[in-house]
Amino acid sequence: MSVAFPRVGPRAPLLALVVLAVGHLAMITTRTYRPGGDWAFIERRTSDVWSTQFPLTGAWSRYGWNHPGPFLYDALAVPWLLTGGSWRGLWIGALALNLGAISVAWWLTARHSTVAAAALVTAACWTIAAGTPHLVSDPWNASVIVVPLVAVVAAAVAVRADDRRGVAVALVAFVAMAQTHVASGVLLLPVVALTSVVGVRRWRRFTLRWLGVGVAMCLPVLVDTLVNWPGNLWRAFRFTLTADEPAVGLAQTARVIGRASSLTFFSSPRMPSFAAVVGDTPWGLAPFAGLVAGGVAWWMARRRGWSWWQHVLEATALVWLGGALMTWRTRGPLLVWLTTWTVAAAALTWCAVGGVAAQWLAARRERTLTPVRGPLIGVVAVGFAVTNVVGSVGVGYPFQEFTPVVERFANDARPLADEPVLVDLAGPAYEAGAVQSALIAELEGLGARALGRPDQALQLGEHRVADSLGGRRLLVQVEPRTAPPPDAIVVSIWDPLEPAERAEADSLVDGLTELLVGAGLADRTPLLANEQAPLAAFDAPPEISARRGDFERLGILHAAGPRVVLYLIDD
Repeated sequence: MSVAFPRVGPRAPLLALVVLAVGHLAMITTRTYRPGGDWAFIERRTSDVWSTQFPLTGAWSRYGWNHPGPFLYDALAVPWLLTGGSWRGLWIGALALNLGAISVAWWLTARHSTVAAAALVTAACWTIAAGTPHLVSDPWNASVIVVPLVAVVAAAVAVRADDRRGVAVALVAFVAMAQTHVASGVLLLPVVALTSVVGVRRWRRFTLRWLGVGVAMCLPVLVDTLVNWPGNLWRAFRFTLTADEPAVGLAQTARVIGRASSLTFFSSPRMPSFAAVVGDTPWGLAPFAGLVAGGVAWWMARRRGWSWWQHVLEATALVWLGGALMTWRTRGPLLVWLTTWTVAAAALTWCAVGGVAAQWLAARRERTLTPVRGPLIGVVAVGFAVTNVVGSVGVGYPFQEFTPVVERFANDARPLADEPVLVDLAGPAYEAGAVQSALIAELEGLGARALGRPDQALQLGEHRVADSLGGRRLLVQVEPRTAPPPDAIVVSIWDPLEPAERAEADSLVDGLTELLVGAGLADRTPLLANEQAPLAAFDAPPEISARRGDFERLGILHAAGPRVVLYLIDD
């Protein structure tokens, strides 16, 4: 018996998009923020779209190459310009890209099955609520490719329903996402390959035309290969073939897929990235339960002739397959940005399973779900959207804690930057690099020409780095212990501790370092540089355990934040 759901008006699930848009726009427009790290690099390269230094490659990869193409920079360039060259333009642009992807998913599917369309929108909102903080508005290249997975699934479903528009969406999204983060190209490969094959068989000219559009989008990659032969793309391929770091492998891949599709997803949607770095990914409660439930739902949908649910589950299964291929070939640790796709895949799976279950229950009762009206259908999506906005209010943007540091340093350094000046870094690379990159962006925004280190050409562009590390330069140094370089002039200091507290912290670092080295535990001394200092006394000899209070006091002092100093060096 075929049971029809009532039509769902677009105001129901799409109200969730309004909540997301309003909430995140309010945060973007009211926050004080100076991007650091990768976010500063993306901002600077986006600004180059409007210059003669037009970027031909994408965001920097820590493995010595860039992601394939500049699509992300191009997409963010207009909102960046319209906001007066502000970081806000990047975040507004990312918000528009993600909400646009969800709207495209609705547009492709609502004309055929409004309930399935509502399920896709709900899956997207679930992903946003359960993923990394600010996922819907974060312009980081590893974040901005997660939500559009829903649009690609919708495109594959539309193609299976004889809607050729899905071919265009799938091909354009594939090229854009693969340029932005190369791993997403592997992730999407199975679903886009199937979509393309079906497209060629049914609408040959139309599909070939959009394949041509995809090729045209890759022209910057071709230009880079020819001008900078053999180019960035070859560096990426060479790393894949020759890297010393082993691939993740099949056993760890099975654990990732098992955990992501387990019942643990409902209580802890994101993968435990720390566990993946230091050991094996845990299996979770009832691993693969989502895949089993999806298989049962697919069988039920096929048996009952509910083709739309069948197509949604098949497209989602191809995402899981692509994710397994991507994970299997990943080099290095499975950090969080390499596994956020699992949240989208799991949300799509469980929303489709829930849709099939609801339709089966309706069929069992031999009636339609007439009491469920449009506004109620979207209440789950709206709930996820509200959860995301409320949870995001108290979470800072990446490196936002360094915003006052960067503002002070930029104001104090501006008189010293009338001519091109190198901005170097020293100390813990994570914090020092965040301040250094943000300072370069801030000084450039003030009209100065600040240059990065020679080894930062992939991050900043070759025109924005110094030829060498010698000569006159600014140095951003993060100091777990006060340690000015020889002959350096202090330009500016940011220290959350009072002078007496800083002197106490320095004394503790010196004394506890000597104690650990004397006990043969020199490998624990790096813990003294941050709030994890108490761990250095864990399971230690009696002479160290007796000083546990000093270790704890040092951890408390470090928890206030790092001491950051801007020096002027001329050698």
